[in-house]
Amino acid sequence: MLAFLSFVEAVAALKRGEIIFYPTETSYAIGGDAADSQTAAKIMLLKGRAVNKTLPAIVSSPAMALRYAVFSKLANRLARTYWPGALTLVLPVASKLSGTLSHGVLREESLVPSGMPGAVIAETAQAPYGDAEGSPAKFIALRVSSHPVARKLAEKLERPLISTSANPSGLPPYFDPEKIAAARWPSHIKIAGILSGGVLPKNEPSTILKVVGEFAEVVRKGAVAFKGGHF
Repeated sequence: MLAFLSFVEAVAALKRGEIIFYPTETSYAIGGDAADSQTAAKIMLLKGRAVNKTLPAIVSSPAMALRYAVFSKLANRLARTYWPGALTLVLPVASKLSGTLSHGVLREESLVPSGMPGAVIAETAQAPYGDAEGSPAKFIALRVSSHPVARKLAEKLERPLISTSANPSGLPPYFDPEKIAAARWPSHIKIAGILSGGVLPKNEPSTILKVVGEFAEVVRKGAVAFKGGHF
């Protein structure tokens, strides 16, 4: 069985590049340092996640998010409205800092969300994160968690904290830390342990919203609902 960790032990494990389980406002998550490529790769293996998918991360505050991502007026408004909370924003990476993040948390996608009117393509091309001709740009998925433990972990780590649900891909998430401890996990991947937040309420996963300029699209429906495409 996996060991239970104190908060201090969990932070120390993260700083050593190790993997932990920890509570969030949606479910228990698998976490690690988002700047550590080896940690991200191990979490991918642990999840059984497809190599073309990437890992979202939790930041301690909007100020930390601004160090890593480009925020448009729309992204700023969404962050002010829904953070801390279960809204993950997929945002263009701040170009000067993209090298400080693991490839496991960076995704390459078309700069232009589906449905973006052609009239704004030229304006978007002036942004510092790529061109608007449909060529790939680097993005990162971030949120400020409303769970105080998750937020404090990111604060003490001083970098984004990988946050993907604590379950193999395709299986239900965990809400009970005792069930995580009793589960069988691959023996060849070291897991430092579990930072318990008790049994969590069964909430929906975070909504994932891609935002480029003043346009957005829902990547995954979840706890935050947007009606009629109004953001």
